[in-house]
Amino acid sequence: MKILVFLDKNIFSADTSLEISENIVMKINEWLENGGEVEFLTESNKFMDLKKINEAIKSSGLPALTLHSKQDSEKLTAVILDAKPQVFIESTLNAVDGVPVAKRLPAENKIVSIVIPAGESLVDLSSKLEDLLENEEVVQEVTE
Repeated sequence: MKILVFLDKNIFSADTSLEISENIVMKINEWLENGGEVEFLTESNKFMDLKKINEAIKSSGLPALTLHSKQDSEKLTAVILDAKPQVFIESTLNAVDGVPVAKRLPAENKIVSIVIPAGESLVDLSSKLEDLLENEEVVQEVTE
């Protein structure tokens, strides 16, 4: 199962910090150990910013993971669709005008969206991949 995780305002401690908490590293490693394929998404598109993000991922102890980024005029939804995840994880902090990014995806793609409330973390999600698809309280199928 491919899991695409929005890095911005979700994985990194703050907008200005490129530190990944040890608990988040442990959760991602659990998903990988359980057979998951984890990839990241960022709104950053400048070469030096992407280089710093990749270095931060590497220095956190995570293995080399694919980092998706959008081009200047490209929409995030296009990048998500190109990545072809089964599960997309973002934070309510990524929402624009209160609407999560995943809500802008075409319904026929059936990507499961997990929107983590502000103040919570993906650490609170299950380590079992099948639970990411079944947790009705957190997971919603994108239908709009």
